Amino acid sequence: MMSRLFPKAILGVGLFLLAACQTMADHGGWTRAQVAALRANGFAKTERGWEFGMQDRLLFATDESEIRPRQVIVIRDIASKLVAVDIRRAQVEGHTDRTGTARHNDALSVRRAAAVADALAGGGIPLANIRVEGLGARYPIDTNATKAGRQENRRVVILIAAP
Repeated sequence: MMSRLFPKAILGVGLFLLAACQTMADHGGWTRAQVAALRANGFAKTERGWEFGMQDRLLFATDESEIRPRQVIVIRDIASKLVAVDIRRAQVEGHTDRTGTARHNDALSVRRAAAVADALAGGGIPLANIRVEGLGARYPIDTNATKAGRQENRRVVILIAAP
């Protein structure tokens, strides 16, 4: 009897492992729980990974790098939910409008990204696992010719890349 059960047990384990591999492959290496957590917390899948698209986005006033207290709470909450599904790495990109010199904007964009990284760390993502990058005014998403366009360009992007 034991000899008949053994092949069935091996087959069952093999099918389970195959299904687990297929599930991971379907989600690009992410578990279903990780994908669900990313989607539930405002991340959208892009060609670069999962990008944060918060309803009231991470935008800044001219020449400012401070995050509003309410946004700090939201970012910490998101980080704790990501850590709960074993997402412990992030990239944070700071951006500016074209107001000011390139040197000034590069430094300002680093400060913006670092402020968001600190909030993520406050939610449990190890600071050593957060890559901070200041991109200055190099990648505008709107025109710099209008006040509204410049506001859109003063932003931070949180990116979660493949596990």
